[in-house]
Amino acid sequence: MSHCMICFTEMSERTTRTLCCSGVICLTCLEAHIVSKINEAIVAVICPLGNCDSLVSEEEIRQRVPVEVFEKYERFKVEIEQNPEIKICPGCSRIYQHPDLEKVEREKVSRPEVMKVTCSKCRLVWCFACQAPWHHGLTCNEFCKGDKSLKIWAKNRGQPARNACRCPKCHVFIQKSSGCDHMCCSRCNTEFCYRCGGKYHHLKFIGNHYDRFSILGCKYNYKPDQPAQRMAVRGALFSGQVVLAPIVASLAVSAGCVVLGAGLVVAPFYTPYVLIKRQRAKHKLKKERNRNVMENCSV
Repeated sequence: MSHCMICFTEMSERTTRTLCCSGVICLTCLEAHIVSKINEAIVAVICPLGNCDSLVSEEEIRQRVPVEVFEKYERFKVEIEQNPEIKICPGCSRIYQHPDLEKVEREKVSRPEVMKVTCSKCRLVWCFACQAPWHHGLTCNEFCKGDKSLKIWAKNRGQPARNACRCPKCHVFIQKSSGCDHMCCSRCNTEFCYRCGGKYHHLKFIGNHYDRFSILGCKYNYKPDQPAQRMAVRGALFSGQVVLAPIVASLAVSAGCVVLGAGLVVAPFYTPYVLIKRQRAKHKLKKERNRNVMENCSV
């Protein structure tokens, strides 16, 4: 009887054969594999069987995962492919395809009203071109650079979570629908923190954005309401690291020099010592063998 090639359960109604390599796999393992990849924002899902590197079809993904997980898959796919005809609603993350975009491009229509979109789910009126709330009388660049209403909407003052965050490099507004605060801009690939808006940095012996006491750490990880104390503590620890770094380096160099010097002194004496010790051991073993031979002969 055939078994699942991952968890080794016997073939049953919950077991199937993959279309790409005809391998046996239970639906539980297949579904768990697809869901885990989608949660990691991976839309090119490879067959979980080790002897196959084919992609799982979109239709099979649709059949194997819940509706909300497949919607997340579609959103990630739109963000990665960056198809100019398909955008995501900044209010509810609903996928929207502009019906007249081809006509606009073909006839070179310059009326900005054609980019005005009303979401059928959350009823947000937004601009299809820049994915920001609708900005009547302003171009996308003018609105994104200095319009106060966009900044107020993004910060969402008085609420526990913000609506959107700007990429620290290209300054495009990005909205997080789920997941952790570690973001990666789909336009310029800059990694930043959605919570504080700062770039992710990592320096050896200094720390990274996750460290509470590092100067590179997120301000929300340690005393977010007391910036003076946070800066004082982190600055003091950083100063200590700067002061101790040359001391530790000099001690390491000194220790290395001592070990090297000791090796140069001991090496000329150690080799003869080892050879003499081996000769004595061989002589002792030979002497014991002769004694055993003599005892056997006398018996």
